[in-house]
Amino acid sequence: MTEDRIKSLSNKDLKELALKVGVKNPQIYTREALLDLVLEAIEEDQTERELFNNSAIRVEEKKFDITRSEEGVPAGDNSFELPERYNETKIALLLRDPQWAFAFWEIQDSLLAVYKRKPGLEKTFLRVYELSPNDIMMKVLDFFDIPVKLTDSHWYLNLPRPGRTYYIELIALAQGTEKVLCRSNSISSPRKTILDAVHDAKNTSSLDNMMALYGFYTGEEFSINNAIPQRILSMMDAAKLNWPE
Repeated sequence: MTEDRIKSLSNKDLKELALKVGVKNPQIYTREALLDLVLEAIEEDQTERELFNNSAIRVEEKKFDITRSEEGVPAGDNSFELPERYNETKIALLLRDPQWAFAFWEIQDSLLAVYKRKPGLEKTFLRVYELSPNDIMMKVLDFFDIPVKLTDSHWYLNLPRPGRTYYIELIALAQGTEKVLCRSNSISSPRKTILDAVHDAKNTSSLDNMMALYGFYTGEEFSINNAIPQRILSMMDAAKLNWPE
């Protein structure tokens, strides 16, 4: 930590730093006197490190001078800690790879208390919905349930079929009635391999559609004069697509 940084600390933060570097009863000193004591304590600490460490250790210390100098610094006005939870009822779904997704959720304290003492609560579970990605109406093709506990907060989901769209609901079953507590965002799982995607595009006659399928450009961005990597040519051959005349 630089001297200027220390001098810019508020009185409260300066006193907290003073306690951490070994200054007792910092409240009895004026700000100027306390600054001198803190700077002196930090300088003595650095001197002791240099005296007791051999040259090899000093070289390693040099790499981490910035990190070490920040140790013991009270949080400033621009610092904050993210809370572990926000006391909301919500669920989110993240895609990890074509076959796996990660779900995390929380239930608001008041709602959680209600369901903990709710008579006839049979179970809580995640319902995973599988949708067709090519259907504008996003029809549900299939779904399956995963039992979870009220105290759970996350789960890894195996996606049965890559190339589909998925979303999930957190559901409580009480006295034979299902209650949807929250619903997630939807995610689209890509094909497992390039060959899978090529297989789906075999009947496509448009070069633009094929290129867009692999994410190289949108239809508006394509120019036939653009250089095309050899790997794209190989994919075109594999898909048995013809170049435009």
